[in-house]
Amino acid sequence: MDSHQAAKKLGLKTLPGDSSSELIFLHLLATAPPRQQFAAEAYRHDYRISQMRYGLIGLAIVALLGGFLFGAKQLYDNYSLRQEAVALTASEADLSWRYREISATFPQLGIDNDTLRRVTDRQQELLRQQRVPNGAFILVSHALNEVPNVHLESLDWRLGDNAPATGTAARNTIGELLKSNNEIVVLRGTIRLGPTSTPRQTLATFEHFVDLLRVDRDSEVTVLQQPFEIESGRALRGGDVDSDDTQARQFAVQIARKLAP
Repeated sequence: MDSHQAAKKLGLKTLPGDSSSELIFLHLLATAPPRQQFAAEAYRHDYRISQMRYGLIGLAIVALLGGFLFGAKQLYDNYSLRQEAVALTASEADLSWRYREISATFPQLGIDNDTLRRVTDRQQELLRQQRVPNGAFILVSHALNEVPNVHLESLDWRLGDNAPATGTAARNTIGELLKSNNEIVVLRGTIRLGPTSTPRQTLATFEHFVDLLRVDRDSEVTVLQQPFEIESGRALRGGDVDSDDTQARQFAVQIARKLAP
């Protein structure tokens, strides 16, 4: 088999011009390169440069395509934002027109919108600072329901520490009182058990009422006045009844509570 027949069999398009087989050998190296390279590095220098050039060209093409895609995305986002801005502008104009149309039907208050807004904001601030004795009233009402013989005559509620109203607490400003986390409730009432009741029964009823008030852990109950004045060293007997024992016995109780934050 001569060189021309071998070239045709291998699919070489350019046939060798002489009897040498260099073209056939180069064609075989290109189509089926050997696993081990026998050429020295100096002979492969141009090949390495060619590889680097093709690699750089590929990276440049990838970067160009990436930049093109990024630019296209930016253009699309810009177009979307413009469309959204146009839609929001149209919606804002429509809502403003509807607001003016509706506000024209409101009754005239004689003040502008800014003043009205400041007034409503101030009202909301006052409502947040408002302190009401809901917890204390609920505690007292439960105790009164359990002991129906206790009749409440007066209830004094105030903010501040446990101090008399004529002392330091009376000189506190309203702002300081609103910032206080304590409330004082003074209960004054009578115990009515009937004409046949004894002082011991009256005291037992009063102590039961006080124990019901002390159920709340946040409350500190202090007895200011008991139904009977018991002297030190004197025993209380069932027969120790004065001429006015048939009347209702008065008492006074103070409740100091911690307000919830």
